[in-house]
Amino acid sequence: MCWEKIEVEALVMILKVVVVVVVVEVVVVLIIIAAAEVTTAFVFLIVVVVQIVENKLHVVLVVLMLVVTVVG
Repeated sequence: MCWEKIEVEALVMILKVVVVVVVVEVVVVLIIIAAAEVTTAFVFLIVVVVQIVENKLHVVLVVLMLVVTVVG
C-alpha cells in the first residue's frame, strides 16, 4: 500500500513537470513567432516537437539555450 502511494505521488510530480515544460515551450514558440520571421519560427517549432518526442530534459536545455540566444 505504501509503495503504491509513493508511485502515484511520483507520477503526479512527473506530470506536473511535463505540463510546466510544455507550457514554457509553447510560450517560447509564441514569443519567437511574434519576434522572428515565420520561417524561423516554423523551423523552431518542428525542432521543438521532435525534441519533445525524443527527450523531455533535452527540450528544456534547448529552450533555455534559445532563450539565452534570443535575449542576448
